Amino acid sequence: MHIVFVSNLYPPFSLGGYEQICFDIAQELRSRGHDIQVLTSTYRAGETWGDDGAVHRLLKLRSTWISPAASRSTAVGRSWVEVDWHNFRTFQHTLKALQPDAVMIWNGGHLGSALLWEAERYGCASYYLSDAWLAPILAQQGEESNVPLSRRVYRRSLAAITTRMRRIRSDRLIFASQALRRQYEQLGADVRGSTVIYHGVAAEQFGLQPQHILGKGADEARRVLFSGRISADKGVPTLVRAIARLRALPGLEGVRLSLLGAAHSAEFAHELAGLLTELHLEDAVDFLPHRPRSELPAIYSEHDVLAFTSEWEEPFALTLLQGMAVGIPVVSSLRGGSADIVRDGENAVAFEAGDPNDLAKKLAWVLTHPEEAAAMGRRASDEIRRYYTLEAQVDAVEAQLREQSSSPPTGGSARPRGASR
Repeated sequence: MHIVFVSNLYPPFSLGGYEQICFDIAQELRSRGHDIQVLTSTYRAGETWGDDGAVHRLLKLRSTWISPAASRSTAVGRSWVEVDWHNFRTFQHTLKALQPDAVMIWNGGHLGSALLWEAERYGCASYYLSDAWLAPILAQQGEESNVPLSRRVYRRSLAAITTRMRRIRSDRLIFASQALRRQYEQLGADVRGSTVIYHGVAAEQFGLQPQHILGKGADEARRVLFSGRISADKGVPTLVRAIARLRALPGLEGVRLSLLGAAHSAEFAHELAGLLTELHLEDAVDFLPHRPRSELPAIYSEHDVLAFTSEWEEPFALTLLQGMAVGIPVVSSLRGGSADIVRDGENAVAFEAGDPNDLAKKLAWVLTHPEEAAAMGRRASDEIRRYYTLEAQVDAVEAQLREQSSSPPTGGSARPRGASR
């Protein structure tokens, strides 16, 4: 099949797992003989490398996620109308030139809605959702009376340069977890007929590793690992406070924390430094720089427990899957998609998100019950290998794309002549 992927960001620049998953699926589908073309934004395009003719960095953004200075880059439009018009025309020209059998929209945040209108007119678009960016559009479609007057005027002005948007069909929606699907439903979106395709990890890369909690020396410090974006919504302040409480317990005074990843902002890094000073933890926390994915299994195996502490409704985190896959015991919150997979006491230990006392208690149990914790980690690894592999994810996406490429939208296909292959 000839397929176009659309995403606001695309590796090597990304903010989290969403963009990396898009990249992984594109690579795997190419290895199966499909022609995958990627349409993404020009944001930081000058810093990329390794792009070939299959990655088209042409779209503009309404704003960025980084800083006001970054938001003034040439990748960002001067107004919403400019972004919508530019992206609509760019996408229209891309479809005309490539004539794909299927289109998959990944993260469309900050790209504007006119691009989506053209995707629906084309007639074979699907949406792989790993955050809530599409929820407001789904909630408002067809409910003109619920749309503010300013937005109605804006839509009508866009209608002069685009076609009227068809309703996005719920059977074209793919969610990364049951939790995310419920979140969309609670926000007013029609999710009947939608599909859940869980993320997966490469089994050959994230296999069971030696469990540090069983093999550490008597004088070796116990080590807790956090991996991901270092920010408040990821629960890092809660984790730091839990470590302070943990180190106050007899026999756990030497516990160390490793923070693997980059700080969300300079402001948060400053706040975190102040918290470490306040709790006298400056010498108990190791900051590890971002590492290539190929190095992560070894890093996990150098620690006794992985703390997955997200306090926001995280759709379905790769970090959690990776940790469980390699067999490191995991202590996890149950916000968002983690509740789809974590079973307290069976494949991980659950704690109350945002509660440093409960987190310290659960970490202490893991560190003082190494045999039970290690067995739990092995059960988790076996479960990931059976149910949450990248291969299984690609199988499901491929089947969905085949079905949608051969199923015209209500009212008949609007694809250009010659697009069906």
